[in-house]
Amino acid sequence: MAELGAVLLSSKILAVLLASLIRVANLGYYIYTIFKGQTKPHLYTWLGWGIIGLIIGIIQTLEGETYGALPAYTSAFTCFVRVILAIPYGEKNITMSDKVSLLGCLGSILIWLVTNEPLASVLLLTMIDIFAYYPTYRKTWSKPMEEPIFSHFLFGFTNTLTIFGLASITITTAAYPFGVAVASYGFVIYTLMRRKQLAMDGIEINKKEFHKNG
Repeated sequence: MAELGAVLLSSKILAVLLASLIRVANLGYYIYTIFKGQTKPHLYTWLGWGIIGLIIGIIQTLEGETYGALPAYTSAFTCFVRVILAIPYGEKNITMSDKVSLLGCLGSILIWLVTNEPLASVLLLTMIDIFAYYPTYRKTWSKPMEEPIFSHFLFGFTNTLTIFGLASITITTAAYPFGVAVASYGFVIYTLMRRKQLAMDGIEINKKEFHKNG
């Protein structure tokens, strides 16, 4: 039993380290696509994700996670790097709905501070994090070539790995990575379907711009 426990612990640590390393590598790939002119990150989406990812990492740490919280902190770091890059290179068309989405994410800090129940905080933060996807969803509807699908797939994959790497898999610790994984996979499907729809309608302008910038 002791040997089995050691193997399980090693596999969990490996999953956490792999998830964190992939997130850093994914950041490198994302930065590459930005400088190639292929990707225009939305400032509000990444700022919201960075804030919430940091809060989730703190909550997981307070819930007893040690190495299991590392992916959340890594995610927050990579999101904030994208925020910095989004200022000069990101999407410039900021709508009122985008601002409302960001205000909801910023309000999550206050919610976390006044809520004494970790599970309620995590579930609410998970919903707000998914809502933070809205500005990018809105942008992708008209510019589906400006988000790298592979990068978003990796977001989902690393969050799936994070679940397996948790020292204790509970609703409180697993709800956030599960929700983000589902949202990321959903975004990949949404983007592919939108690209296909535009191609079927004979609308090629974004695709041409994409190849021109690439």
